[in-house]
Amino acid sequence: MIDDAKCPCGHPNQSVLHMINDCSLANRLRSDFIAAKRRAISDNERLKITATFYEQLAMIVDMHRSNLHRQMIYDTMTHMIDSTWQCKQMKI
Repeated sequence: MIDDAKCPCGHPNQSVLHMINDCSLANRLRSDFIAAKRRAISDNERLKITATFYEQLAMIVDMHRSNLHRQMIYDTMTHMIDSTWQCKQMKI
């Protein structure tokens, strides 16, 4: 589990408000969302666009969290292999 509040973009706190308003990782998504919302004709269409935006933000967060988890697993496995190799070299 990762207990780091830091955003992968470098911001010290990956909050919901940060992701919606400021995160550089979501700049393109945010820009497309604003443009689509301006073009929307009805409240129902704007609601669907907003829901899609939030869903896609969640996918961005999940993708980066998964990458962090993969890196942690890789680092742990590398450390275990190195430790095992060192033990064999020392004939422990």
